[in-house]
Amino acid sequence: MPSATCGTSERPGVDPARFRTLMRRFAAGVTVLTCRGPDGPEGITVSAFTSVSLRPPQVLVCLARGSRTLSTILTEGRFAVNVLGWQQRELATRFADRTRTPAQRFAGIAETTLVTGSPVVLDALASLDCLVAQVWPCGDHIVLVGDVVAGSAERLDAPLLLYDGEFCKPAGQEAVHGGSTAPAVCALRLW
Repeated sequence: MPSATCGTSERPGVDPARFRTLMRRFAAGVTVLTCRGPDGPEGITVSAFTSVSLRPPQVLVCLARGSRTLSTILTEGRFAVNVLGWQQRELATRFADRTRTPAQRFAGIAETTLVTGSPVVLDALASLDCLVAQVWPCGDHIVLVGDVVAGSAERLDAPLLLYDGEFCKPAGQEAVHGGSTAPAVCALRLW
C-alpha cells in the first residue's frame, strides 16, 4: 500500500473550537463507512468523503486515528462507502454512537457484498466498494484514498446532509420538523 505523510506546520493555527465552528458551516453528505474484519462487520458514520479521480475511479475518506473501524480497514485493505438518504437518519446516528458495539450498529440492517467482501447497506442511495490505495497520517486523522472496484445505486431519496451539527435535507424537499412540514429542515443535533 503506497503511503505519504501530511506535513506539520509550526505556524499558528485557528483554535480547535473555532475551527469546528467554521467547518460546521460546510454542508456535507453523510455516509457510513463499512468493512469486514475477523470478528465480523464494522462501520462508522463519516461526512469527510469526496471523489478524487475519475480515471482511475478513486474516493477519499478521513477517519480519526483512534477509530476501531480505521484499524480494521488498514489491516484488511478494503472498505465500502454507503451514501445515506434522508430516511436513514437513525442509521447515521447509530453508526456515530461510540458506545455501541459493531454488532449493535449492524443489528437488523439488510446488507450484502459486492467485490471486496465489505458490507454494503442494501438501501443506501449509493455504495462504493473500495480497495485501499493510499494512506496519509494527517494531524489527528488518517486520510484514506480508495480505488473504487464496484458500486451500486439502486434507490433515490433526498440526500442526508450534515450542516451546523444537524441532519438536514435540501430546500424544496418536504420534511417534518416540530410537528409541521417545512423545507430545508435540520432535524437532529449531533455535536
